[in-house]
Amino acid sequence: MPTAMVEGTPSTPSRMDIRAWVPEMDIWLKIIGLIVGAVWAFFLLFYLRQRASVDTEIRKKESEIEIARKKLEIELAADQINTQKKEFEIKELELKTRKQIGVTIDIHADVSADNKGYTLIATVAITNHGNEATRIRWKDEPPPFAIHPVNFDVEGKAQPGDQPLSFSVMQTRNLNQPAVSHIIRAGATETLTFAARLRAPGLYLLSFRGATAKDVRVDAVKYGVLLPAAYTANRYVYVGEPPASANSST
Repeated sequence: MPTAMVEGTPSTPSRMDIRAWVPEMDIWLKIIGLIVGAVWAFFLLFYLRQRASVDTEIRKKESEIEIARKKLEIELAADQINTQKKEFEIKELELKTRKQIGVTIDIHADVSADNKGYTLIATVAITNHGNEATRIRWKDEPPPFAIHPVNFDVEGKAQPGDQPLSFSVMQTRNLNQPAVSHIIRAGATETLTFAARLRAPGLYLLSFRGATAKDVRVDAVKYGVLLPAAYTANRYVYVGEPPASANSST
């Protein structure tokens, strides 16, 4: 027997209506899922590209900073080298300015006579006017002091003879042994004395040559100072009747 519907009671959808909507909802959900997935994929792709670009830019900046740092280190090293070079040049210039060697040679001679002839005594004064010691070498050098008899040619010019009296510098401790060298200190004077017997009156040339030690010259060149190979001096002495004091200039 059919059941009668009560008037005034609202009708409710049937289960068949709900089932009819389920496939459509599933499709819409899938569509929404696809859209969300596509948006998410696009977002990830954009983000990853941006991140890669940012990482590349960061690496580029880091590389530029490293290059700049290396360049700065090289420039600083170059500046240090230039500074050291300048300091060395300044010190070298100071040494050149301070290193001065100026040597003068003076020959003084006295002559006396007796019944056997004439005695000549010559004193050679070696003075270092500079501020650096120097060394005069005698060993392996020609005799430093010589007395030349002088003749005159037809024009009246003095011509030293070919056979001079030659003298070596002897040691102070052992007068029978030749000296090797003499050190002339800055501002000091070293004196050497030579004596000779002259049998005939006339004009004589006194000649002195003191060779600069090679190592001294080589060391001076390092500081731009050129020293002579030897220091020399000459003086004429006239021996007459009666014998006179021989203080004539060269």
